Amino acid sequence: MVNDNSKDNIAESEDKDIFYKLINSKNNKEKTRVLENFWLNEKREPKENIKIIRKGAEILEKGTDKEKIIALQVISRTSGFSLSDQLEEIFKMSGAKKVKNKETVSYDELKDIINKCLKFLTDQNGSLRFAAANTLHYLKSDLSKVDYEKTYKKILNLRKTVNDKRRKTIEYCIEKFRPRDISFMGGYD
Repeated sequence: MVNDNSKDNIAESEDKDIFYKLINSKNNKEKTRVLENFWLNEKREPKENIKIIRKGAEILEKGTDKEKIIALQVISRTSGFSLSDQLEEIFKMSGAKKVKNKETVSYDELKDIINKCLKFLTDQNGSLRFAAANTLHYLKSDLSKVDYEKTYKKILNLRKTVNDKRRKTIEYCIEKFRPRDISFMGGYD
């Protein structure tokens, strides 16, 4: 006779997702190994990427600082965001419409994550600030040109609001987020 609890334990062990693995890592070496495997080796279906991003967004809302940092690390390297319109414009990609139609999280969900990152840039926790800056860097190509410009202006404005060690993180974020297009730069610095 099979114990019903054993079925729960099996389901639970199969359900140990990336967040569980990272939060329960024994040390930084194990955490690094899990993250590298997630970023470089794991092949996931689009629905799984969407599920990961949404769970990460939930953690950004309700988690501890440690959990938020991990969620930002995972979100920043998960493909599951909608393809930005600017990629089609820049590269004149044929077939971009087909790629754009693949299942992704909504653009509003992406903007919500970006807004949380902007909020975290002024947090007292330096590790959370740094994770937010890196996430903004990785997600910037998913933003439309208009939202990219708005976000960049918000980061520049944040620099004016802080005078302590948080300013270094914002400066780092500005450098990582800075547009490389010279015509775009006019009037922002």
